[in-house]
Amino acid sequence: MILTKKDSPFGERDASVAAENVMIQATELGLGSVYVMGGAIKLNNYPGVLQSLGVPAGFEVTTIVPVGKAAEQPAPETRADRYRIQIK
Repeated sequence: MILTKKDSPFGERDASVAAENVMIQATELGLGSVYVMGGAIKLNNYPGVLQSLGVPAGFEVTTIVPVGKAAEQPAPETRADRYRIQIK
């Protein structure tokens, strides 16, 4: 779980960058990972669960990155056309 302060204006972005770094390191170690945001956000609706998970007051779960051995190796995906960077 990646936690951010509840009132952080950049919490979601910071958590996404941290998640990306975790996922890159997992790949380097030969492990699989997945970015889970929707479930993480929903988790914040259950204060008792947050408390049992040790989430400190004033923080919320922003994303979850499960890491482990992949059940199968997915085929490489070309992502070259996914984004466009335009410089003027």
